[in-house]
Amino acid sequence: MDGLAKKRMKIIILIAFTIIVLLFFYKVRTLLIPFLLAFIITYLFDPAVNYFEKKEVPRWLSILGIYVVIGGVIFIFCYYLFPVMYQEMQNLADDLPHYFKVVQNYSDYFAEKYNDTPIPAEVKDSLEASFVEIQNKFLNIIRGIGNRIFSLFGYMVHLVLAPILAFYFLKDSDRIKKNMRKVIPVDYRAEIIGVIEEINKGVHGFIRGQVLDNVIDGALVAGGLYFLGMDYALLIGIMVAIINMIPFLGPIVGGIIASLLSLLESPVLTLKVIILFLIVEQLDNSIINPKLVGDQTDLHPVFIIFALLVGADIAGILGMLLAVPVVIVVKVLLKYGFQKLTS
Repeated sequence: MDGLAKKRMKIIILIAFTIIVLLFFYKVRTLLIPFLLAFIITYLFDPAVNYFEKKEVPRWLSILGIYVVIGGVIFIFCYYLFPVMYQEMQNLADDLPHYFKVVQNYSDYFAEKYNDTPIPAEVKDSLEASFVEIQNKFLNIIRGIGNRIFSLFGYMVHLVLAPILAFYFLKDSDRIKKNMRKVIPVDYRAEIIGVIEEINKGVHGFIRGQVLDNVIDGALVAGGLYFLGMDYALLIGIMVAIINMIPFLGPIVGGIIASLLSLLESPVLTLKVIILFLIVEQLDNSIINPKLVGDQTDLHPVFIIFALLVGADIAGILGMLLAVPVVIVVKVLLKYGFQKLTS
């Protein structure tokens, strides 16, 4: 067998081995969930553990300290904020019949005007069918939310196992990184490690900045709505913080929902709510997000919005969540490639 045939055989064996490994991972994909969650936890907290290690704090003690702090935050949320949020959800459930009654009154009013309007019967039938379809979709969404909440209990084992796995990953991360570096060819090791470190710096900066941005936006919305006397202030604030994981989207969606709820109470309150969300949106776009996220990623807000639109078009919500990290990776790779071409 000549050299070319041996090379082809090696490529075929490598491809076959890769396919077998991918098929194996696909078959056990459910079992990989805690490992994936543990990897995410490790990636997020490894810089903090490294920081304390430089201060001569043992890695295992740093990890335990971080876990204690996070556990304390979760405890505070569950003990102080969750009961308030739960009560607001109960109030919303109790008030829904009232809101539906108000909507029904508006609907009856417009239906009366609508019946007096000389519109062709086919158009009326089409509009009525669309209205029924919207109602059915709304009910399906509500049922789907309930089913998803109950389905989360099936993943409790994964949620418990992930921090335990992450503890060992964090504790031995230096050894894991050292072994991974050995896989990289010596001639390219320094350059590839430099590119990876730059990518890590950008992605970590984005995550830190976005989390702080989410917390600040949620706090501003919750505090502002509470000051205005709006019901469900904490609930809407938490919702804004969660949805704002997709940059710029939290205040917009929260503003629409809060405006609709306040409209059923008072037009004056609605005007105040709209002004509040406009202020929060402007603060987020002009000060908070550029300082916390833009400076960390060196990406212009317009470019981030464009990336979000592209991500939404390609993969929906998941695409929007991954859009900015992917852009950071592509930006670093393009920068490295351009430097290699021009050097």
